[in-house]
Amino acid sequence: MSCTANATTPSRPGPCSADGQDNARQAHFVLLLSGLDDELNTDRAALRRLAGVRPRSIRSGREALRLIEAGQKPDAPFSLDFIVCTEDIPDMDCGLFLREFAALSKADATGNSPSNPDGSGGPDASSNNPASPSLRAAPPLLFIAAEPRAARVALGLGASAALSRPYSTSALAAGIAEMFAGRAAGVAAPLPPPP
Repeated sequence: MSCTANATTPSRPGPCSADGQDNARQAHFVLLLSGLDDELNTDRAALRRLAGVRPRSIRSGREALRLIEAGQKPDAPFSLDFIVCTEDIPDMDCGLFLREFAALSKADATGNSPSNPDGSGGPDASSNNPASPSLRAAPPLLFIAAEPRAARVALGLGASAALSRPYSTSALAAGIAEMFAGRAAGVAAPLPPPP
């Protein structure tokens, strides 16, 4: 299955197919957030099998939120293409992480930081000023859950798409394609059927 042709947004192209047939010319930078070694290793290996995907592994939900927010600034030296998150985040509740991610996603539409929604002062007043340049869109988030019920809950809390374990590399590629297609349409991608 090729994801390239139908899974793009104007600012963030979707990754290539799981079989590598449509190699991208540029790598897709992915933030992989997980707290369990086995899951982290499995997910990283699956992402690396996708052509053009280079995951950066991280274990801290707070650090992930900081990187996502920093990547939204117009002058950021990097841009995340998408995020893969599991339900095992060591330093914060997964539901809280998803709600804070959703707040960052809404902030890109208003140009205001979620920490100062009215645009007033704060630690970095220049970035919270509604007159400053617009924020970049928050990257879409693919949630990987241990069970389908948790995946559905994640969709309701702000995930762009969700998969449940176990999954194949082709199911991961399809989930990413659906995530980008849903992002272009402005809706969350549906949960794929179990294998």
